Amino acid sequence: MSSLQVTLLVSFFFVIFQVVTAAVRIAMEENIEFRKGLPHGYLNFMGVAHSDESSTQRTDFIEKVKSLMAKLSDHAPIDAAVDQMGKQFIHDALPPVLTAGKYCFHREREREGGSGKLQIIFM
Repeated sequence: MSSLQVTLLVSFFFVIFQVVTAAVRIAMEENIEFRKGLPHGYLNFMGVAHSDESSTQRTDFIEKVKSLMAKLSDHAPIDAAVDQMGKQFIHDALPPVLTAGKYCFHREREREGGSGKLQIIFM
């Protein structure tokens, strides 16, 4: 009997992506620092066009972003993110649901010129 093996690659990227996305959402709700507005005129000293420049406004902005990124880990729901990944994996592993317009039947028949049965599934 032959079989098909599918190997899934799950890396820390997927965990971190889930954790960071959820942590940003939680931080926005729980920490006022994440909801404060950007400084007036920030486009005049930030961005790729200003990346070679040096100013106190630019330095303060970068330090503020780094500080918020450090605080983000305090809001990281690691276990909940892994649970969501597990839930998605189980959902993806399930066979498709047949709707009212679709039907499925299973038939076995002997293979020609060999032993064993061939399973055919019609949808």
